[in-house]
Amino acid sequence: MADVCAGIHARLAAYADLTDLVSSRIWRVRAQHEETYPFVVIHKISDQPWHAMGGDINPLTARIQITCRDDDGAGLDAVAVQIRAALSRWSGTAGTVVFQEIFFDDENETYEADLNSFQKTLDFIAHYDD
Repeated sequence: MADVCAGIHARLAAYADLTDLVSSRIWRVRAQHEETYPFVVIHKISDQPWHAMGGDINPLTARIQITCRDDDGAGLDAVAVQIRAALSRWSGTAGTVVFQEIFFDDENETYEADLNSFQKTLDFIAHYDD
């Protein structure tokens, strides 16, 4: 199975308007310890094949959650806008993964007082080839 998170990471890391804000601070599953703000973390929530008589078919469908964190609400919004611009309705090849199309699905925002940081979580549905 293709590594959909590696493809998402490749797409985000190559998107200059996002890397202008977060540099190379785009992580898979969890951020580095004591990371500098702002940063982005990619999670795969689910990955499901399409079933047909006689076998599974392309495309696969994954729910990808992108979490961004910053100590400034305006900075957080700017990062989220660039994540959406990089992924929403995008199709193409990133890394070794061929994406048929990625759709924005959901967003929520929280503030964590103990970390003095804002967090925004964006969910995407990615249709990709295995």
